[in-house]
Amino acid sequence: KDILFNSVFAAGCDRLAEFLQSPLFKNADLDLHSFKGNSLSDTITELKSWAGASRVGLAATWDDKIGGFLCQNNRVASSKTKTGFKSIEVDTISKFMPLLAKAATNEQVKTILKDLQNPKSYGTDFPTPTTPLNATNEKDDSIFEMERYWRGPTWPITNLLLTEGLQN
Repeated sequence: KDILFNSVFAAGCDRLAEFLQSPLFKNADLDLHSFKGNSLSDTITELKSWAGASRVGLAATWDDKIGGFLCQNNRVASSKTKTGFKSIEVDTISKFMPLLAKAATNEQVKTILKDLQNPKSYGTDFPTPTTPLNATNEKDDSIFEMERYWRGPTWPITNLLLTEGLQN
């Protein structure tokens, strides 16, 4: 269960439902008032339901140790997590993406903001890095690489999504 994908999915369902209820859509000359044979109002309800279910799933992936949300390996069961699946304990910018889906509690947002401002992890002079500066592998070697795209200083699209999430 990928945190980034599910966060974007939930936010997209919310935004589409909002658009379908907006005057902009209602005044458009479009013949899109049914989806899979459903009425417009049923489609909006279904989109909101998908977003809500995604938020519930995302909320269950919070990890206090890492101070963020973790992807889950749905092929490996675990009684140690709320989801019943093994967490993939890798610290990346993805752990902040449930902000985009409005899945974080106020306390979780405070933890995230501290991490984003910490100069030892994500608080850098350049946009938020994809991997924290202090990230290490199982051998305790640094995995942050200044010249790399994913393990390096920044990935533009994730910074855009993080910015939108912080505005929520």
